[in-house]
Amino acid sequence: MWTASLSRREFLEVFASGTSDAVIERSRRLDLKAVLKEETGGVTVVWGQQPLNQMSFPNLAIAREGEISDLLAALNANPNAVSPFSAFCRLVPFEAARAFLDAPRGDSHLVTSVVIDAVAMLSLVEVQLHSEGIMKLRQASPAACRRTLSYVWARALSAGTPESQLPSLPDKWLDIYEVLNGGVLGDLVPSVSKHALAVLRVAASVFHEKQSTSVVQKLTEALVRSDRVELDQAWRDISAKVGIDVSLEGISKAPREERGSLLQKSLQDQGLSASTEDRDAARGFLATQVAPNSLDHIDILMTRSGPGAAFWYVFFATLQSPLALLSAFGGIGRRLSRDIHDVESFDMPPKADIGFEEFKVLSRFGMDDLGRKIGHSNQIEVELLPLVTAAFRFGRTQSAKPASSSELFDNPVPEEVISNLQLISSIVNETMASLKSKPNLEKTSKPRRNRKPYY
Repeated sequence: MWTASLSRREFLEVFASGTSDAVIERSRRLDLKAVLKEETGGVTVVWGQQPLNQMSFPNLAIAREGEISDLLAALNANPNAVSPFSAFCRLVPFEAARAFLDAPRGDSHLVTSVVIDAVAMLSLVEVQLHSEGIMKLRQASPAACRRTLSYVWARALSAGTPESQLPSLPDKWLDIYEVLNGGVLGDLVPSVSKHALAVLRVAASVFHEKQSTSVVQKLTEALVRSDRVELDQAWRDISAKVGIDVSLEGISKAPREERGSLLQKSLQDQGLSASTEDRDAARGFLATQVAPNSLDHIDILMTRSGPGAAFWYVFFATLQSPLALLSAFGGIGRRLSRDIHDVESFDMPPKADIGFEEFKVLSRFGMDDLGRKIGHSNQIEVELLPLVTAAFRFGRTQSAKPASSSELFDNPVPEEVISNLQLISSIVNETMASLKSKPNLEKTSKPRRNRKPYY
């Protein structure tokens, strides 16, 4: 990486008039971790390759946290500066940059990869819930899945987002969702996010190898490690809380009808001694034992137990049979896995349309102007955290919508228009009458030639 330390004025000039020769001469090829050991008084900019001319924009800018908002305000106040600025360069605080550079990456070993894929599959459940059951799991598209919190969470794990940064991700996701829906969040989206977060937080704890604090986390860890002894013990602990006294070995040897009866019993028993999370997790895991390598019981759990059990069901099923589940429904899980593991890096330009902080500033003026600066129709990609991009849909403002049928007929029609219409109508009637009075033309035996269409 090539870096340079710039003053506030030099930094603003780079994105208003280009990288000057003086800045290019001061750039040095250095290790970014070494550069970030001490905070400078200005802005540290980073290029992926050696800057050569005015068009060589930095990919990353690092400043003190208290200066971020002021720099963004100054950039957007300059009519000559690029906009949105964060589509070309990330602007992050020193502490966040250090944390991301030191964080482990998601593809470091197989265990973390399996957890990330299982989290990604939760996006299918979110799609069904957000559509209020209209769109089932097998009907979910990759585009719809990318607009879910579960997909963004999987992206964050894969990108190596520091554990300290993850708690802010749901709030930022909901903030953007609310802004793009006219300031109205409703009850459905927060409710779905709440159920999803119960699973996402456990997945993050297992991913970051935090010490087990709950029986659900112990069950998840046993599945990730494929440790049969730990899995049996974790199941005994959690099944006792929901009134099921059958070992995993007994469940596996029982006919499918008996396994289905156990699931029905767990759905009827409220498990008053168990927390909601434990009860949902136990039901979700038990459903994976009734019909392994499938998601046949998703609708039963959704109807009889609720979204919480459905999320745990898909999560546990993917941990146990990743190949079968990722290949289900036309291989949508494989597509999601491919995209999620395609991790961005600090030495490359952002792929998003805009960063979170700058979006909060520019969205105050409405989406009409901002919508003309993005790369998708009625969809915007926002980088919520460094290297973590989320997709959102938005509609046109009221002024941009076509007039309703009542509006089209409320205004009086000018008299000139009426007279012209009457004249046209009389000409058409006279022409039709003259055609009817003429004898039919004799048909010739000459075949008609097919005319070529015009393009």
